[in-house]
Amino acid sequence: MKGKNNFLILVMFLFILLSCTEESIIEVQQQTGLTLQSKGNEMLKETIIAPDALPCGYKWEYVWELERYETKPGKIVGIWPHNDRMQNSTEIAKLKNKYGFNYILFADAYDLTKFNLVLSSGFARDKIIAQIFRHTYQQKISQYGTIYAYYADETLYNNWRMSEIIEIRNYIKLNTTNSKYFIGDWHRCPEFTEMVSYSDGCFYTVYDDRNQIIDCIYIEGSDDQRESWTDMKNRYQQKSISNWIGAHRDQSEYIRLLGHAYNLGLQMIWFYQLQDPYSDFTNIRNFCDAAWYSGWMRKFERRYRFEYECILPNPCDCNVNEPSHWILVEKIPTYEIREVIR
Repeated sequence: MKGKNNFLILVMFLFILLSCTEESIIEVQQQTGLTLQSKGNEMLKETIIAPDALPCGYKWEYVWELERYETKPGKIVGIWPHNDRMQNSTEIAKLKNKYGFNYILFADAYDLTKFNLVLSSGFARDKIIAQIFRHTYQQKISQYGTIYAYYADETLYNNWRMSEIIEIRNYIKLNTTNSKYFIGDWHRCPEFTEMVSYSDGCFYTVYDDRNQIIDCIYIEGSDDQRESWTDMKNRYQQKSISNWIGAHRDQSEYIRLLGHAYNLGLQMIWFYQLQDPYSDFTNIRNFCDAAWYSGWMRKFERRYRFEYECILPNPCDCNVNEPSHWILVEKIPTYEIREVIR
């Protein structure tokens, strides 16, 4: 009998213990207001970035902005940069990584330190053209070695002799591994034709049309040089490989010049930015946008979130459509990038 009573007491004790524990759990849930599901919802709320609605005094706008340009496969879009662009590797790298120039010209005035700066900025040797002069070319070629090409500007205009043209060509062949030799000018007379025959290609170098009035005498024509480009192509065929477009002279002609170069079948075009009147990237951006429009480049944009705060005493008085009511406090890039197609 005693054993039976002990058993009943044990059962009652366990019942009371379990009841208290359950009540404790329920009490804790009531105090916190959380079940397992509601706790999960609280954690989810903490991870949400964009609220369903912003409180008074705040607004967000989403804007697409330029991310970068890229030269299209099979095309060369080169740049002769302004000296301001050559001061550090960050500035030079922007030309390639943001604005899409895949080749760069290295001026004769620069030294080996600048050349190494160009290399460290992401332009490989086979993407560099170096300008050379007839009296210093040996020093430059020995310093730079094998690169994409060496370029002699306006050879006939500057009274280069044929012997110098041939001598430099031979020196490049002997002292580099397949570096090309380009020359440029705007004269199209027999002397220049012979020079072109010893080169790997020629450029038209002025930013207007030049008309021949008598043999080898050219006068300045209109600001539109497309006829001269066509004449260069007709005369020199595959040796007419590129032309210069000037930041200082051709700002209103970018689209038509780039379009004409494309229609001539050129695979290479060069932007002469050395004398750019703008100190920032404005002119470069305009040129690249014209290159995108004309089929030379691709264009990409990134989506940004602009976060604004109301500047009125009462935040709820701000009109979302009135710019003067708001101040931009943060610009946040998203991961969304799109290609802009014409």
